[in-house]
Amino acid sequence: PNAAMPNGKKMQTNDARVLSAMYQEERIHFVGNSVDTSTFAPGIFYGYIRKPELTNPIINYRIISYDTMDIGYPSIAHMGGGVTDHSALITFSFSSPRSFPGTAAVFVDRNEQISSPIVVKRGLSNIQLLSDSVQRWGDYTGICRKYNSTVPEAWMAAAYGTNTLPRLASFGTWIAQVKTN
Repeated sequence: PNAAMPNGKKMQTNDARVLSAMYQEERIHFVGNSVDTSTFAPGIFYGYIRKPELTNPIINYRIISYDTMDIGYPSIAHMGGGVTDHSALITFSFSSPRSFPGTAAVFVDRNEQISSPIVVKRGLSNIQLLSDSVQRWGDYTGICRKYNSTVPEAWMAAAYGTNTLPRLASFGTWIAQVKTN
């Protein structure tokens, strides 16, 4: 499904291909766009393949979605405190009928518990670049761990609705340094 904006227009979430992945200590973690099959709202899927070299690897996944925001275009980075700590940070684009397109993140801890979303950058306006009623928005998201930091730290970039000239209903790129404790 497409994501809603406050002006009643929609934004594409495209399809369910894997958009970002990482390999950490015998485990491939991956994220992509999805649909929450219980609400039919836009969401993201997060999964991992444990010991992918085996004939029957262990595969686990879940859908992440919220009733207060439509989400899509996730990226993932390792944020564990050690080699066998599979903690990760997932960043994604969000929007809703009550909030302009922005970017947020969730932390997946070593016990696979997912935090509540933390808004990294709130949108300042709707996005209206195409003459179509459905806009492009979030496939410009990325995150990468800074491995030489003393605490788990990553840098991310994502699109958000901006109200700056020359196009008042455009999108900008927000670059953020994110850390875990």
